[in-house]
Amino acid sequence: MPLNVPHLVLKDWATILSNIFTSISDIKSDKRLILTRRVDASRIALQLRIISASLESISPWLIEPEIEQLCQKMLSELASIYSWPTVFSETRSIYDADTLLRREYKKGGEYNLDPVKDIFINSKCERLMTTIIATCDHLFGLLLQGVIDNTNRLPPDVHHTLTKRCHADFNDDLFEALEFHTRCTASEHCAPAYHKTDSWHPARLCLSEECQTDPSFNIIVSPMEMPYWQEFHLSLQLEDINMGHVSSTEMEFCKLIEPQQFARVDIQYTPSNGLSDLRRSRDIDFLSASGEGEKLTTILGQYQLTPRDKIILGYTIAKAYHQFYDSELLRSRWTSDNIWLMPLVNKRDGLPLRPYLAFPFGTTSYPNEDFIQDERSLHRHPRILAIGILLLEIGLAKPLPQNPSPVRTSQINWSYQIAKMHLKELKDMPWDNFQHKSFYENVIEYCIQEVRRGENSSGSIQNGGAREQSSIRPDTIGKQGRKNAFYDKVVVPLQWLAERGFGHHEGNTIYLHKARTRLSNDNFTDTFTRFMASFYDERNISSSMWLRDMEIIGQMVELQRRNFKVSRRIRVAILDTGFDNEDDNYDEYEERIKETRDFTKFGVQSKVEDIFGHGTLMAKLIMDCAPSADIIIARVAKSTADLEIGKKNICQAIEWAGIDCKADIITMAFGFPRDDQDISKAIEKVHSKQDGNIIFMASAGNSPNEDENFPARHRLVIPIYATNRYGTFLETNPSLRDDSPTVLGMYGADLPDNLYTGLNKKFSKVCQPGSSVATAIGTSVGAIILAYATVLPHLANKDLLDESASSILELLWTGEGMRAMFKEMVRNKQGRQWFVDLIAFWRDTKSTNAAENYTASDINRFHRIQGSLQLVQRASGRK
Repeated sequence: MPLNVPHLVLKDWATILSNIFTSISDIKSDKRLILTRRVDASRIALQLRIISASLESISPWLIEPEIEQLCQKMLSELASIYSWPTVFSETRSIYDADTLLRREYKKGGEYNLDPVKDIFINSKCERLMTTIIATCDHLFGLLLQGVIDNTNRLPPDVHHTLTKRCHADFNDDLFEALEFHTRCTASEHCAPAYHKTDSWHPARLCLSEECQTDPSFNIIVSPMEMPYWQEFHLSLQLEDINMGHVSSTEMEFCKLIEPQQFARVDIQYTPSNGLSDLRRSRDIDFLSASGEGEKLTTILGQYQLTPRDKIILGYTIAKAYHQFYDSELLRSRWTSDNIWLMPLVNKRDGLPLRPYLAFPFGTTSYPNEDFIQDERSLHRHPRILAIGILLLEIGLAKPLPQNPSPVRTSQINWSYQIAKMHLKELKDMPWDNFQHKSFYENVIEYCIQEVRRGENSSGSIQNGGAREQSSIRPDTIGKQGRKNAFYDKVVVPLQWLAERGFGHHEGNTIYLHKARTRLSNDNFTDTFTRFMASFYDERNISSSMWLRDMEIIGQMVELQRRNFKVSRRIRVAILDTGFDNEDDNYDEYEERIKETRDFTKFGVQSKVEDIFGHGTLMAKLIMDCAPSADIIIARVAKSTADLEIGKKNICQAIEWAGIDCKADIITMAFGFPRDDQDISKAIEKVHSKQDGNIIFMASAGNSPNEDENFPARHRLVIPIYATNRYGTFLETNPSLRDDSPTVLGMYGADLPDNLYTGLNKKFSKVCQPGSSVATAIGTSVGAIILAYATVLPHLANKDLLDESASSILELLWTGEGMRAMFKEMVRNKQGRQWFVDLIAFWRDTKSTNAAENYTASDINRFHRIQGSLQLVQRASGRK
């Protein structure tokens, strides 16, 4: 590398340092590195990558003096990061800058991040950071003008700078073999009742690339109930070679997926032998968690997608779409409903950005059309339009409306009009100051508009409105021509952005995170509609997704609360083992925790900890399900074993939470076999001081050999029993006596395997099913209902919701009122075990008139709530 030519030296260092700036932007554990600084680091990283790519693509004789000067200035400023507090002078040689960077950028074989991090967190470095950003912007802008002309074209030799890919062919015979072998034979399974012969096992194809030399695919297949996913490495052998493996007629996925292998099983396809089990396995990097995963529809509505995420996801899907353009994998349109992302067993809250396509087994045996001869259709290339809409949804980070019409022309024209309208929305949308967004827009513009130009009818309109005799232009391009054009116009630009802009490469996986605290008022209608569509979509309804549905209901209520500027928040006091302030996601929860007190230490302290994990689990469940609730943490025991000796702590905590902190709900996910007079007096004192306007909940217990625990059996406390995801009461609940009244159950089992894995790992499987989890869920349901009651006056018709009707809602803040509301949410009231189903209540009260807005559903719910409280009102004598 010539050390007297600034742009050549900067070209190499820009790539290296962009990786370091990217690492800084990904640091979330250092609270000093605030979000705006991490965004600055990400922006510098992106610009350095583009600068490096641009300098590499420009012929040396086209580099103007101004650019060379800026390159030298940029090198000096980057070197100053490692020489701070000494500023590296521009008058020093390029050799000196290169030597300093080589000496300092790595320490012990790892990137030396500390000096770079300092410029973002040290106020004394503010000027240096500002200078670097300004120089980077200036150089970036000049290079952008020189490399990319006003039509936003890529560099002319872009194909030579991108990674070359060798893709395997997914032919029709391979598809038919997979379709045949994934068909379930119930008798082959350990639990045949859960399987159904002649149905297909859930199976998905991984669309992400991995570093591999042989033509192959990664697929995952699961038992019918999706308790886990078994991964397979499917290699293609184009020539028949006798390898002595099991013949395809003997290979059945039913046998290979039970029991779970915890490894990637090698299978092979050959033209004459079909699918074969190679009887060997390889290590697995991504162990998918149980359950169906997350639809892209859900991802777009609930996860935070950065420009990098959108570009890499769009590129991954577009590349696969081109690869499988002629295959049976296009039997069905690719939409955000059949693209999935899979949570991992061993990853805490991150969702790997590895899209999977659900195999369209059992659907029509001809692919989604590539070209149609229909003059009524506004777009004659359904495949191209479909992928354009999918990329548009990713760009907007929201699913678009769908037309369920079975008439092809109607569906295509609807989709085209919707896409046109939302493309304009994308162009008006800022992407965190991402300056290459126009490339992504052009990709979508090609799919929606450009590809159809010149393809529609050439007939003109005569005077009087009749069309001249004309036929639709023939398909002059052909399927292969369209596929090639799709590669040039769509795949290549996205690959350029992904590889040159964000350093994406095969095998590189990034992780998405839920935007739990990022509910915004700015676009209430769109966000709320997105939640509504996800919640009510029948394709999303599954008993295994109960926690997700609970969270969506809580988020919808919180959106309404913010939209109507309701200031009243719900205060929930959790009496337990504290909260772990070293939790991986503590930053997400910290602002929600309003009061803390540790009653286990001499001289009551305001700072709490949790060395057991139970209290942290309870708090996280409640905060995730009920975002409208502020949290009060009272540490009453160091572990469940200390509860018996901590009864005095419990008494003090009840009075502190109820009287001093004005809690609306006090929740106690613990219990004792015998009554305690002091705890009873504390409950009754708080109830009296608050004029009955407080709700107590407690765990019923986890032993079928014992009676209902105390304080759950106290007359002022709502006891909570545990059910599974189907609403069936667990066998671990206390047994009911012959004279026992009706008891109420909440979800207390079937938590997702990947839920709080960091917490589970630290505290040895604290996430166990039972009445503790059910108590946290019951508390969440109560908090959601109370929050909903604060927004109902803004939602319902004022003629219906008069002063007396408004006052009846206040009864929800009493134990009697909340108990009555819980019973209103019970569907099946036979027997004495009643399952409280908030999710069914929310769906059952949805307006049946599609023309009405969400307010009609809210009025339906108000009538149900009002009806449940009228008996309480009459019994209490309140008006």
